[in-house]
Amino acid sequence: MDSFANIKKDLDRGLLRVTDPETTRVFTYSPGVLRDFWRFDKALRNSSFALPVITPGGYDQFATLFNAEPPRYKMATYDFTARVVISPGPRFPLAELLDHLADPETPSTSTKGEYSERKRKIINGMLWDTAESKQRFLEKQEQRKEERLLRKEEKKEVKRAAKRAYVAAMEVDVDPKDAVASPSRKVVQKKKKPVDDDELEGFTSDEAEK
Repeated sequence: MDSFANIKKDLDRGLLRVTDPETTRVFTYSPGVLRDFWRFDKALRNSSFALPVITPGGYDQFATLFNAEPPRYKMATYDFTARVVISPGPRFPLAELLDHLADPETPSTSTKGEYSERKRKIINGMLWDTAESKQRFLEKQEQRKEERLLRKEEKKEVKRAAKRAYVAAMEVDVDPKDAVASPSRKVVQKKKKPVDDDELEGFTSDEAEK
């Protein structure tokens, strides 16, 4: 890495520092990001990428600064206008680039026994409380949904009853307003009472004329 003028390792932070010589702006890259860059570089060189080409975030900027360095090692890029891969030089060994940098994929310390028994009990209790609270919230939400559907159905039934009452009122020649106002009250059409034969006895035509 000594041959690179503007690319240095920050061993204290475990990052790669790249300085833009024109703006003197410094960019830092973690080992995980660099791995993604090298995977994409390999895919470009092997033509094993999918279309449309989607470059990792920050790749083009890193490749531009990296390729401006004196060494013969270069990063492959993709020309979106010509739709071709540009490989100006061989790949730089990734192992050498990541040497002495912090590697999040291989933690150096174990986390076993990090929490005491008391802390684990507290955490488990908090998790259970959160889960129960979430469950109660979902149940209440479902109950409200059912209540809304029930009220909606009741309103529909009232409208259907009013419509039936209106149709019945039209059939028996009753004022529809009275029927719709009280859909639950049955409308009964009065029928004329037939005259008994006994009542007609002794009834003369003269009396009829009266």
